[in-house]
Amino acid sequence: MKQKQKIMKIKILIIALLCFCEYSVIAQNDTLIKQKNIKCFYWGVNYGRGITSGIHMDFSFVSSEDILINFFYLFQSEKSRFAPSDFASGFPNLGFGDEIPRTHINTFGLSFGKILNTKNNSVKFDLHGGILIGGMTTPCNFEPRGSTGWFDFGSNYTYQIKKDIIIGILINPKIDFIISKSFGLTSGICVNLNTSESTIECELGIIFGRLKEHKKIN
Repeated sequence: MKQKQKIMKIKILIIALLCFCEYSVIAQNDTLIKQKNIKCFYWGVNYGRGITSGIHMDFSFVSSEDILINFFYLFQSEKSRFAPSDFASGFPNLGFGDEIPRTHINTFGLSFGKILNTKNNSVKFDLHGGILIGGMTTPCNFEPRGSTGWFDFGSNYTYQIKKDIIIGILINPKIDFIISKSFGLTSGICVNLNTSESTIECELGIIFGRLKEHKKIN
């Protein structure tokens, strides 16, 4: 119990430190953002594969000085590393995949960065990172399960679900390909460095919204 309390205090301390760092960075640029018009805002949906597979959804807005603020939700999943090699899920699997219990990571957060424009305005580099917080569920403590009779179609192991609160840092450099004023493609790397299980994925996705600045006509 004392060990759990100690870990929780460390997590709270890290959350406070990360929030302070993020606030300091945003505060330094708050005046600049208020003085400039928001030239772009858009939504993004990405699919990632790597250590895990996942879905990454976000909303971004960009100031006239190419400062980017990004709000995101990140879902990641992988087969439980604790699952025995001979695990079988039983009926109704019917051979359509092993259906090994999976670890799920759900996080959301805020990131900050910079847009680097190229001579070709249809290609942009999106460099940002920030803080994240969420939860992780991990199947663990697998135990062999004996048969209960002729009509036993269950899995051959029982297991428990371990739940953790995770906090960490997101690093997410991307390249955006602007196809039109309201639609584009994006590709990048998503690195989730957290207190429980860090991950890295290569991402492909779409972005849609106001992707190009609307020039005023005098």
